[in-house]
Amino acid sequence: MSKKGKLGLMVGLLAGSVFGLLFAPSRGKTTRKKLQDEIKKGGYGQKTGAELLKDIGKDLKVTGKEAYDESGLDDKVDEIKMEAAKMKKKAEKMAGEMADKVTKEVKKKLTPKAKPKKK
Repeated sequence: MSKKGKLGLMVGLLAGSVFGLLFAPSRGKTTRKKLQDEIKKGGYGQKTGAELLKDIGKDLKVTGKEAYDESGLDDKVDEIKMEAAKMKKKAEKMAGEMADKVTKEVKKKLTPKAKPKKK
């Protein structure tokens, strides 16, 4: 394995460990006990593993929502929507004015000019 590959593996293992520690819904001792109990009852540990993943998902959802709420993005989104609405109105007005100008020019070109009367 190359040096880059080993470094990538180490970084991945470290990141996974940190992630697991930060977002684990219960202590490792408690999780191991749940797994042991389930296996003693004839299971394979999937139920406890699934519960663990479900709890991690819930925690991530709450953490993500809190981060979003604290970020103030709602206010920024509203501000951008208002600005976009203003720009839309301005564009519609400009398009209407341009259409009027083009219509007048086309009418001018299509309207036959009056020829001077010969005497």
